[in-house]
Amino acid sequence: LAGNEKIVEVKTPYIRQFENFGKELYDKGIIVAAHYYNWYTPGYDIPRNLPDKPLLGLYYSDDNMVFNKHIDWATGHGINVFIFPYPYHNPKVAFTWLEKTFKKNMEADLFNQIKFSFCSTFVDETGKPPPYNFDNPEVKEAFVKAIEDLISNYASSPNYWRIDGKPVIVLWGTSDRFVSNHRNIEAAIKEVREFSKSKLGADLYIISDDINIFNTREVFNSSDAIYHYSPFFNDKTISNTSIKENVPYIIDWMKRLEEISKNGGKIFIPTVAPGFDNTYDYRNTQKAPIIYRDPEGFRLYIKEVIKNFKPKILFVTSFNEWFEGTQIEPAESYGIIYLEILKEILKEELKNR
Repeated sequence: LAGNEKIVEVKTPYIRQFENFGKELYDKGIIVAAHYYNWYTPGYDIPRNLPDKPLLGLYYSDDNMVFNKHIDWATGHGINVFIFPYPYHNPKVAFTWLEKTFKKNMEADLFNQIKFSFCSTFVDETGKPPPYNFDNPEVKEAFVKAIEDLISNYASSPNYWRIDGKPVIVLWGTSDRFVSNHRNIEAAIKEVREFSKSKLGADLYIISDDINIFNTREVFNSSDAIYHYSPFFNDKTISNTSIKENVPYIIDWMKRLEEISKNGGKIFIPTVAPGFDNTYDYRNTQKAPIIYRDPEGFRLYIKEVIKNFKPKILFVTSFNEWFEGTQIEPAESYGIIYLEILKEILKEELKNR
C-alpha cells in the first residue's frame, strides 16, 4: 500500500570458487599457517606506488568481500591457518583500528572455514619503543593483560587454532625486544599460562622466535616451539640476491635453528616465503637487501624445506604483507602462480604421507 513501502536488504552469501584443500590437509595433520595482515585502512594503506598491485586492487581490510576471497584463495590452495596481527582490546596506542576490523572479519561468510591465531610483540600498548623491559611492571602488566584479553575474547572460538588441545599464540620480535634481568619474562609467560588453564581448562601452546643464543632465552625456555619469521636474513644475506641463490643459505640457517631448538627440547617450525622487498614501505626509511621474487625459486624453496625438515607445521611469510613484498596473494602480474605452486607441492606431499 502507498506509504507502507519497505526496503528489504538481501544478503547474497559468498560462493566458493575453490574446494577447501586446506581442510583436507588439516584433517590429515598437516598445518600450513600463513601470516595474514588485516591492517590496511585509510592512513595505513597498501603502498600506492607498488609496481605490482593486488589482483583485488588497493583494498581495505574491513571489506569482507575481499576477506572472503582471501580465505577462498588461501584454503583452496592448502593454507588452513591465518595468523593475524594482535587486535588490542580497547586500544589507546597500537593499531587502534585492528580490533574493530577483526570483529568485522569474524562476520564474513567464510571466517569459520579457516583456523586462526595471533602474532605480536603484545606490549606495544605501553607506547614505548623497544626493547621492552619486563622488569618494568607497566610492561609486564601490558603483556599479561594483552594475552589474557586474547584468551578471554577469542581462544574459545571453535575455529581458534589449537595444537594438542592448546590454544596457539605466536610471539614475534622476542629475541631482541624482550629483556629482563630478573626472570620477569618467564614469570609473565607462566602467569598467562595459568590464566589459560583456569579460563579454558587448557595450557597455551606458545610459538616464539627467540633464537638469540647470546641472551638469557627466557622466551625460548618458556615456549613450546620456535620459528623464524624471515629466514632470508641470516649471516649470509649481505646484498641483493635472487631467492633461488639464497635457498641453500636459508636451509643451512634453518638447520642450525632446528638444532638449537632440539637441543632445548623445542619443536622447530620452518618458514617459506616468495621473496622480500621493502623498497615501497613508507613506514620505514631503513631498507633491507632485496630477495628478488621468482616462482621457480619459490618452488625450490618449498621442496627443500619439505625434503630437509618434513614438517607437520609450515609457516608462510606471508599471505598479504605488501609493505615488505613477501605476499603470495594474487597480483596483477603473476596472478595466482605462488598459490598454485604451494598447492601442487602440498598435494605431492599428501600422497607421500
